[in-house]
Amino acid sequence: MPPAASLDTWTIVFALAVFQAWFLTLILLLKADRERRGNIWLALLLLGFGLMMAEYVLWWTRYIYQFPHFVMLGLQVPFLFGPLLWFYQRWVYERYWPKGWDYLWFLPFGLAIIPFMPWYFSSAGSKAQALQQ
Repeated sequence: MPPAASLDTWTIVFALAVFQAWFLTLILLLKADRERRGNIWLALLLLGFGLMMAEYVLWWTRYIYQFPHFVMLGLQVPFLFGPLLWFYQRWVYERYWPKGWDYLWFLPFGLAIIPFMPWYFSSAGSKAQALQQ
């Protein structure tokens, strides 16, 4: 039986930060026209931070047992921070949009995700059972 879920002041503050990050992600993506398309990189960065923080909040509050698909979801996200920041700053300072070989910067993320693919595609029931063990 999973432990009882609980909220405290700090987890509520962090949960609000997650919603703020995802709200800003939505705003940046909706405003990303041709002139501001570099905002896509910043939006993806905020989405990644929000995803990691959401997983932490679910762990701290023990709601992870109700949402087992979030387990280990943010584990490889830090591999995206470097390339996303790099592409964003290149857009801001040079108006450079990545081409072809530039996307190889995402290769470490792709390689880090491969061993976890069976976990990500497993059912919620099997994840919940693994969490309780």
